[in-house]
Amino acid sequence: MGYGSFEEFLEAKFPDSRRKAYYLMSIHDNLRQIPTDEIESWSKALELAKVARSQGRGFNSATWLHKARGCSKEELKEEVHRYFTGEDLEPYEMVYFKLFESQLPIIERALYVASRMAGTERSRGYCLELVCADFLAGQTEESSPEEILLVIQRLVNLVPDEYLTRVAAEVQSCVHP
Repeated sequence: MGYGSFEEFLEAKFPDSRRKAYYLMSIHDNLRQIPTDEIESWSKALELAKVARSQGRGFNSATWLHKARGCSKEELKEEVHRYFTGEDLEPYEMVYFKLFESQLPIIERALYVASRMAGTERSRGYCLELVCADFLAGQTEESSPEEILLVIQRLVNLVPDEYLTRVAAEVQSCVHP
């Protein structure tokens, strides 16, 4: 079946999700070892494509394909996270709640400001945690010392290392002139 344009093809083949089409193209570009007819049905391939993209020609497809076939999607996601960070993936829970349309601009703005502070690579969940931690830090009669220290630790972790080094040197010079 011929299509007049790539846009027509995407609309016909992926009417509900253009993002899925782009994921599949990325997978195909980076994982040529997987037959094309398997790619669309195999959701683990997206995780493998991340590793393949980072390793380039050095990608050990046999090892990673073996890992992928032997574990669940979540286990593979943890394995890929461990590959990139060297750390285990922190357990998480999906939280759902209803927001009124009138609340959305304030919430979106707060998350945007938090993401600017934290850096764009941070998740919206992390940004929501920062907003909530900031709120709790302002409520000292309601917050435990542990909560306040956690807020301080999270905020200090956002500060670039070179700035921390410079501030530490300035503090040191004030303490020991």
